[in-house]
Amino acid sequence: MWILTVGYRGGRTRQLSLRAEQVSQVRDWLANYRRSKAALEKICELNQQWLRPESPRPRARRAPRD
Repeated sequence: MWILTVGYRGGRTRQLSLRAEQVSQVRDWLANYRRSKAALEKICELNQQWLRPESPRPRARRAPRD
């Protein structure tokens, strides 16, 4: 048996028991979560840069015409 521990704000945690056959799928889900979180962090950083008055906002790229 495997235990997944999930941390929440305020120091709360929750533990979930996993069957051995679930472990691979849960690892994949966690990897997806981490990639998504990293992408959102990058988006947030770009938004903050664009909001700064001293930083010119980059132009939007145009889609290529067919």
